[in-house]
Parts: sequence; structure tokens; C-alpha cells
Amino acid sequence: IDSTYPLERIKYMLANSQGRFVLTDSSSLESLTSLGEKCPHLQNTICLDHLKIDSIEFEQFSQENLEVINQGIDPAYMIYTSGSTGLPKGAIIRHGGAINHIYAQFDALDLNENLTFLQSAPASSDISVWQFLAPIMIGGTTVIVETETVCNPEKLFKIINTEKITIVELVPIVLRSLLDYISCLPIQARLLPDLQWMMVTGESVSVDLVNQWLHFYPLIKVVNAYGPTEAADDITQLIIDRPLPRNQKTVSIGKPLANLNLYILDRQRQLVPIGVPGEICVSGYGVGLGYWKNEAMTHSSFIPNPFLDTVKPLPGTDIDFIYKTGDLGRWLPDGSIEFLGRIDH
Repeated sequence: IDSTYPLERIKYMLANSQGRFVLTDSSSLESLTSLGEKCPHLQNTICLDHLKIDSIEFEQFSQENLEVINQGIDPAYMIYTSGSTGLPKGAIIRHGGAINHIYAQFDALDLNENLTFLQSAPASSDISVWQFLAPIMIGGTTVIVETETVCNPEKLFKIINTEKITIVELVPIVLRSLLDYISCLPIQARLLPDLQWMMVTGESVSVDLVNQWLHFYPLIKVVNAYGPTEAADDITQLIIDRPLPRNQKTVSIGKPLANLNLYILDRQRQLVPIGVPGEICVSGYGVGLGYWKNEAMTHSSFIPNPFLDTVKPLPGTDIDFIYKTGDLGRWLPDGSIEFLGRIDH
């Protein structure tokens, strides 16, 4: 939960999720104390910057890993969507979905223990999950920064450089401001010798922005990633290593990540031909369990897969579900997908 959210939104999320514990800091503590009556399940609020733990206490604990009790189909986390169509919806993601996304990116981007990832997304965003888990799982490093740093191009550039970041994931508007700052620097001061990947996500990126980045950094590839919270973050991406044609109108969102199937469906939920717009849908390991305490929206957005040639229920389940993203797209002749915006817009 982002502490900058309106209090009523925070109140709804805490009450709806039936969370029993809240981890926070002293700056948010006062606003949370008034939520007790509205959140009967809330048992304790833990203020992290008030905790004082002696190092001796840690020595008393076991150093062995906890026993694995979860399966891949079990829920791992819940993140509330933006609520652009009403109240925020709690999207439930499985352990297997989160793990599949991270390992798919390890493979697609050739990541290893030299990974140094900038934690650019707030914890309320699905992007943050792989930003802090991926380095842990592969033996790399996560560099955590405040939102203020991400939104300040001078501070952002300095962090990327001094912390030897190898991969950054930004929304296009932040990348634009970063490039505006870089363009004012002397050529030698622009160097980012450790950066290998510039990922853009969250909204459509322009051809001009991609080409501007590659003009400054022709050896640092751009990754145009696309995916919904409900399907464990990225489901497609395009790796761009050379400038795009100037007359190209949009940047493709690429092809599916590993263990995912993509579909473009019409209003009758039938497959459409190449080039015909339809709803972007996905099945496979990334598809979540639906929306918390919202059966109507779950049944509307998560449907049994009718396409027998791709039906493959996850181990321990009987039905293979397709998630309908609500986004409009179309297949391109090369097998990639062009994103065309929201259907309801």
C-alpha cells in the first residue's frame, strides 16, 4: 500500500484485504491509528523505524531455511490494481506465476549473479516484486531508492552511475526526463559503463523516445515490456538493439515470455486474424487466482481456456484459465503484438 494514497483508499484496502498486521514507519503511523474501527481484522501495526534489535538476538535464531510448505498454485501475494474502473481490486498471484516471470526474465535478458537492479518501483506496484526478488534469487544486488530519487533525473543518473546499476526499469515519462537531463551533459559525463538494459513499462513508449536512448547509448538495449498485475507482471516484451524506422508509428510489445500463451480475441471470444484488433488475453503459468472477494469480476475476467491445443492446467489444478486484460491489440506479421490502448477508452 502506497503511503501517499488518499486515506480512504488505504482504509478500503486494509479493510477489504482483512490484513492482520501492517508494517509502516513513523511518518505514516499517525494516519493509521484512526483506522482501527474500520479494520476489525487489524491486530498490530509495526513501526519499522522504532524497532531496536540487538545483534546478539539474531545469533539465537536458526540459520537453516524454513521448510517449504507452499506449492506453485498457492497464493504468494496480492496487489491492488489502480481501480480505474471503480474500487481497487486485489489481484492474487501464485508462487508459480511470480517464479516463472523471474526465471523467464533471467533467460530472456541473460541475467546472472552480476545483476544489480535499481528498485525504482514502489512496493504497491507489481513491478517491485521482481525488482527485489530477482537479485535475491540469482545472487545479485538490489539498490533501493526513494520515489523522489526516481523522479529527479539528476539524482537518478547519479545513482545509476555510482551504484553500477546493470538494469533499470522506468515508465516512459521518467525516461524522458532522464534523457532531457543527459542531453545537457558533456559527452564524457554521459557514460554509463555498467548499465546493460533499459526497460520501459507501464504505458506506451514512443518510437522517438526509444531512438533517443539508442542515440546516446547504442550498446545499451531497450526492453519494451508489457503485462498486467493479474498475470504476474510482464507477459510480453520486445528487445530493441537498433534504432526503429522514423516512420514507424508504434513500438511493438513483442512476443510472449516463457510458459505463457497469448491470444487476440473478438467480442465473441474467437481468435482474430493477423492485423485485426481484439482483446489481448493470456494463459499459462503467470495467470493469477483472480480478485480477492470479488467473484463477479473474477468470473468476468478469468475464463476457462476454450482452445484445446493450448489447454494445459497447472499441476494440482483441473482448469486452465485465460485472463482477459481489457487491453486492445493486434498480431503483427512477425508474431509480435501491437498494443492499441484500453478497450474501455
